[in-house]
Amino acid sequence: MKDTMLQDLIEWHRYWNIKGGYGWPGKSIHAPIKTYYPNLVAELDYSVPWLYIMAEYADVSPEIMAAVLEDNEELSLMELWRLSQRMNVPYGYLTAPLQIVDPKTNKGKFRRWQLSDLMEQAKEFKQEIRVWWEIEKIRDALQDGSIVTYAAYHWAVMKLQEEIFRKEWAQHKPRSYRLA
Repeated sequence: MKDTMLQDLIEWHRYWNIKGGYGWPGKSIHAPIKTYYPNLVAELDYSVPWLYIMAEYADVSPEIMAAVLEDNEELSLMELWRLSQRMNVPYGYLTAPLQIVDPKTNKGKFRRWQLSDLMEQAKEFKQEIRVWWEIEKIRDALQDGSIVTYAAYHWAVMKLQEEIFRKEWAQHKPRSYRLA
């Protein structure tokens, strides 16, 4: 299941990088992949949509980054560290096996509840959230019992938290009285 998920993700990104005019310097669209960094492939789907941006983050060429994502090329410690810093994820997460949210486990049930709770908090201003439909798609998949990548779940939670904070901050009034 996880291998199929990764294969589908990379095929989708190969196609859209080519269609978007950026090209894909690696294998053909449907060629099988092997990677040491499955979470990096998953993050390509949510935090960094274009191969050339991910390559810039790691300070490597797009050709090297394509080989990392699909042909078992390794990244140096500094390249991984740069990626983790720019993508705001732990270093160990990038080198770990594919992280998923399985709604059948207790942790998955909690994460499904957490995402639903954040959506409930944000529903009054959902029309202002451009990616609401994508967040709903992730929540619905979890409610239907389907697994999702941790990258998808984390992205949805972060987007909702950012919007909730932005709304609260817009209503914030600075203190206008002295304490003593």
